[in-house]
Amino acid sequence: MSVCFSFGGCGYRFSGPGLPEEIRSVCIELFKNRTMQTGIESVFANHLISEFQKNSDVRILTSPGQAATVLSGQIDSISVSTISHRGQHTPTERRVTCFISLKLTDLSTKKVMWSAKKLRFREAYNVIVDNKMATERNRYEAIVDISERFAEDVYLQIANESF
Repeated sequence: MSVCFSFGGCGYRFSGPGLPEEIRSVCIELFKNRTMQTGIESVFANHLISEFQKNSDVRILTSPGQAATVLSGQIDSISVSTISHRGQHTPTERRVTCFISLKLTDLSTKKVMWSAKKLRFREAYNVIVDNKMATERNRYEAIVDISERFAEDVYLQIANESF
Protein backbone atom coordinates (compact mmCIF):
# COMPACT_ATOMS: atom_id res chain seq x y z
CA MET A 1 0.00 0.00 0.00
CA SER A 2 1.36 3.39 -0.95
CA VAL A 3 0.53 6.30 1.32
CA CYS A 4 1.87 9.70 0.34
CA PHE A 5 1.86 12.90 2.31
CA SER A 6 1.16 16.32 0.92
CA PHE A 7 0.14 19.75 2.00
CA GLY A 8 -2.21 20.32 -0.90
CA GLY A 9 -4.57 18.69 -3.35
CA CYS A 10 -2.76 18.69 -6.67
CA GLY A 11 0.51 20.10 -5.34
CA TYR A 12 2.12 23.32 -4.29
CA ARG A 13 4.90 25.10 -6.11
CA PHE A 14 7.75 26.50 -4.01
CA SER A 15 10.53 28.92 -4.78
CA GLY A 16 14.15 29.02 -3.75
CA PRO A 17 17.25 26.99 -4.47
CA GLY A 18 16.19 23.66 -5.74
CA LEU A 19 16.73 20.20 -6.96
CA PRO A 20 18.04 19.20 -10.37
CA GLU A 21 15.52 19.96 -13.13
CA GLU A 22 14.97 16.24 -13.73
CA ILE A 23 12.96 16.27 -10.51
CA ARG A 24 9.86 18.27 -11.42
CA SER A 25 7.51 16.70 -8.91
CA VAL A 26 7.85 14.15 -6.14
CA CYS A 27 5.65 11.96 -4.02
CA ILE A 28 7.32 11.31 -0.65
CA GLU A 29 5.91 8.03 0.54
CA LEU A 30 5.30 7.04 4.13
CA PHE A 31 8.40 5.04 5.03
CA LYS A 32 8.27 1.39 5.95
CA ASN A 33 9.03 0.97 9.62
CA ARG A 34 11.06 -2.13 10.48
CA THR A 35 11.35 -1.12 14.14
CA MET A 36 9.24 -1.50 17.25
CA GLN A 37 8.98 2.32 17.58
CA THR A 38 5.47 3.01 16.31
CA GLY A 39 4.66 6.18 14.42
CA ILE A 40 8.18 7.34 13.61
CA GLU A 41 7.68 6.68 9.90
CA SER A 42 5.32 9.67 9.85
CA VAL A 43 7.82 11.86 11.72
CA PHE A 44 10.58 11.07 9.20
CA ALA A 45 8.35 11.52 6.14
CA ASN A 46 6.93 14.81 7.43
CA HIS A 47 10.37 16.27 8.12
CA LEU A 48 11.47 15.27 4.63
CA ILE A 49 8.41 16.92 3.09
CA SER A 50 9.11 20.09 5.09
CA GLU A 51 12.72 20.12 3.93
CA PHE A 52 11.70 19.79 0.26
CA GLN A 53 9.13 22.56 0.69
CA LYS A 54 11.57 24.88 2.40
CA ASN A 55 14.42 24.47 -0.10
CA SER A 56 13.08 23.66 -3.55
CA ASP A 57 10.59 24.59 -6.21
CA VAL A 58 9.60 20.98 -6.81
CA ARG A 59 5.91 20.10 -6.55
CA ILE A 60 5.01 17.76 -3.68
CA LEU A 61 2.13 15.54 -4.81
CA THR A 62 -0.26 13.21 -3.01
CA SER A 63 -0.21 10.37 -5.49
CA PRO A 64 2.69 8.53 -7.08
CA GLY A 65 0.55 8.32 -10.22
CA GLN A 66 0.66 12.11 -10.57
CA ALA A 67 4.34 12.58 -9.68
CA ALA A 68 7.40 12.35 -11.93
CA THR A 69 9.40 10.80 -9.09
CA VAL A 70 8.78 8.89 -5.87
CA LEU A 71 10.99 9.03 -2.80
CA SER A 72 10.49 5.85 -0.80
CA GLY A 73 12.37 4.30 2.05
CA GLN A 74 12.42 2.40 5.24
CA ILE A 75 13.61 2.85 8.77
CA ASP A 76 15.79 -0.24 9.01
CA SER A 77 16.58 -0.20 12.72
CA ILE A 78 16.74 1.81 15.90
CA SER A 79 19.05 0.86 18.73
CA VAL A 80 19.87 2.38 22.09
CA SER A 81 23.18 2.14 23.93
CA THR A 82 24.34 3.56 27.24
CA ILE A 83 27.19 6.04 26.80
CA SER A 84 27.76 7.24 30.37
CA HIS A 85 27.14 5.94 33.88
CA ARG A 86 27.05 7.17 37.41
CA GLY A 87 28.60 4.41 39.39
CA GLN A 88 28.65 0.98 37.88
CA HIS A 89 24.97 0.35 37.18
CA THR A 90 23.22 3.70 36.84
CA PRO A 91 23.06 5.06 33.27
CA THR A 92 23.00 8.84 32.94
CA GLU A 93 23.15 9.20 29.15
CA ARG A 94 22.15 6.99 26.25
CA ARG A 95 22.49 7.25 22.50
CA VAL A 96 19.81 6.32 19.99
CA THR A 97 21.04 5.20 16.56
CA CYS A 98 18.80 4.99 13.47
CA PHE A 99 19.60 3.31 10.16
CA ILE A 100 17.50 4.41 7.19
CA SER A 101 17.49 3.37 3.52
CA LEU A 102 15.93 5.37 0.66
CA LYS A 103 15.57 5.57 -3.08
CA LEU A 104 14.35 8.19 -5.53
CA THR A 105 12.73 6.59 -8.57
CA ASP A 106 11.84 8.17 -11.93
CA LEU A 107 8.36 6.81 -12.56
CA SER A 108 8.46 7.16 -16.35
CA THR A 109 11.59 5.00 -16.73
CA LYS A 110 11.37 3.07 -13.43
CA LYS A 111 15.04 3.98 -13.03
CA VAL A 112 16.42 4.54 -9.54
CA MET A 113 17.88 8.05 -9.78
CA TRP A 114 19.43 8.12 -6.30
CA SER A 115 19.64 5.72 -3.40
CA ALA A 116 21.27 5.37 -0.03
CA LYS A 117 21.38 2.29 2.14
CA LYS A 118 21.69 2.20 5.87
CA LEU A 119 22.29 5.92 6.44
CA ARG A 120 23.26 6.24 10.11
CA PHE A 121 22.12 9.01 12.42
CA ARG A 122 22.80 9.20 16.17
CA GLU A 123 21.71 11.43 19.02
CA ALA A 124 22.43 11.34 22.75
CA TYR A 125 19.80 11.92 25.41
CA ASN A 126 19.71 12.14 29.20
CA VAL A 127 18.44 9.34 31.40
CA ILE A 128 16.34 10.62 34.27
CA VAL A 129 16.91 8.24 37.16
CA ASP A 130 13.63 7.02 38.66
CA ASN A 131 11.53 8.71 35.95
CA LYS A 132 11.01 6.32 33.07
CA MET A 133 8.41 8.58 31.38
CA ALA A 134 10.84 11.53 31.25
CA THR A 135 13.58 9.27 29.92
CA GLU A 136 11.26 7.95 27.20
CA ARG A 137 10.27 11.53 26.30
CA ASN A 138 13.98 12.41 26.00
CA ARG A 139 14.49 9.35 23.79
CA TYR A 140 11.60 10.36 21.52
CA GLU A 141 12.93 13.93 21.29
CA ALA A 142 16.31 12.51 20.26
CA ILE A 143 14.57 10.56 17.46
CA VAL A 144 12.83 13.76 16.33
CA ASP A 145 16.22 15.54 16.26
CA ILE A 146 17.61 12.67 14.19
CA SER A 147 14.66 12.97 11.81
CA GLU A 148 15.29 16.69 11.26
CA ARG A 149 19.00 16.14 10.52
CA PHE A 150 18.13 13.18 8.31
CA ALA A 151 15.78 15.33 6.21
CA GLU A 152 18.40 18.06 5.77
CA ASP A 153 21.09 15.54 4.85
CA VAL A 154 18.95 13.61 2.36
CA TYR A 155 17.74 16.78 0.67
CA LEU A 156 21.31 18.03 0.26
CA GLN A 157 22.50 14.69 -1.08
CA ILE A 158 19.77 14.64 -3.72
CA ALA A 159 20.19 18.34 -4.55
CA ASN A 160 23.92 17.84 -5.11
CA GLU A 161 23.48 14.75 -7.27
CA SER A 162 24.11 15.04 -10.99
CA PHE A 163 21.62 12.94 -12.92
